[in-house]
Amino acid sequence: MAVLHSATTASIGLLREAKLRSGESLFINGGAGNVGSAVLQLAVKLGARVVVSAGSEDDLAWCRSLGAEGAVSYKTGDVVKAIREFAPGGIDVYWDTTTHPDFERAVPLLAPRGRMLLMAGLGARPVFPVGEFYTKDCSLHGFAITNATAQELQQCARAINESLAAGKLKARISRVMPLAEAAAAHQLLEDSQNGQVKLKGKIVLTA
Repeated sequence: MAVLHSATTASIGLLREAKLRSGESLFINGGAGNVGSAVLQLAVKLGARVVVSAGSEDDLAWCRSLGAEGAVSYKTGDVVKAIREFAPGGIDVYWDTTTHPDFERAVPLLAPRGRMLLMAGLGARPVFPVGEFYTKDCSLHGFAITNATAQELQQCARAINESLAAGKLKARISRVMPLAEAAAAHQLLEDSQNGQVKLKGKIVLTA
C-alpha cells in the first residue's frame, strides 16, 4: 500500500517520540512529501494545529487540503515569520523531513519543552545552539523506522487502519505504472534522487 511506510514513520514519530497531544502546535519542514503528508494527516487526526513549509503552490494547496492551518513557501515566503505568527509562544513539535536540518533556525522557534524530530540526513553536521535549547527544557528525537519493534509496528498498524477506515489518510500518487515497467519505475526513482526528474508522491505498480 502506497501510504504504509510513510504513515508508519509518522506514527512512530508522533506517538512514540513526540507524544503529540490534542491542541499542540506542529511545524513540518517539507509537509508535501510522502512522510510530511502522512505526518500532517495523522497530526490533524490527533487534534494538533499544523503549519507546514512546501516548495510550490501545488504543494501548498495539497497540504491545505489535508488540514494544514498554515502553509508557507520555503522558496518565496518567510518561514520563520509564518511560524511565529502561527504559534507566538513557540512550536510544540518541529518535524524536519529534510536532509539538512537548521538548528539555528529551529531552536528559537521551539516552545518551552518543545520537541524536535529528525529522520533523515546521514551526512549532516549542523551547528547546534546548545544554551537556548536546554534552557527551554527542549528535547531532540532521532529515529529510524527500521529499528521499530514488532509491537510498535502493530500499534502503528492499528492507528493507520483507523485513519484509512475513516477516510482520513491519503497517499500522494505521482505515477501509476504496470508491473511490467518495474525497471522503468526504478529508473524514475533514481533520476528523481539525482534531480533529473521531479516526483511528487509515490510510484504505484499495478498487476
